[in-house]
Amino acid sequence: MALNRVAKGVPEEEVAKSLDWRDFERFCAQLLRANGYTVEEDVHLRHPRAQLDLVATGPIFIINLDCKHWRRAPSYSALRNFAQAQLKRSRQLRKTLGIGKPIVSAILSFSESSGDFVEGVAVVPIRAVRNFLETVESYPDLLETC
Repeated sequence: MALNRVAKGVPEEEVAKSLDWRDFERFCAQLLRANGYTVEEDVHLRHPRAQLDLVATGPIFIINLDCKHWRRAPSYSALRNFAQAQLKRSRQLRKTLGIGKPIVSAILSFSESSGDFVEGVAVVPIRAVRNFLETVESYPDLLETC
């Protein structure tokens, strides 16, 4: 239903305002699928245990996304901690998958972020998700690929 509103011209951030955190994750998954990605939701890894919100597979990259339904952007130091944790989960995903395709770490946020990249992790506001997905393959050197 949320994706239908976007198709009718309602901005992504406007749609996301009415969603709780779980519906926000589902909405993000729908946006990724609508852009040609195969998406696994709520992925659980073992040894050590970790939970990944979304793992999106495209033709060149796998994108490990942490969905954050923040109303306000966190401080830079908090964002840095989230980014480091996301990189750790991406490295664990790499070991679990055992494939050579690059894994890009990203945080998909409802709120605006303080920067486009933190610790090599893309921090993408929901309003820019389409642009990010269309251009992610053009700047792999700016992203931490595991």
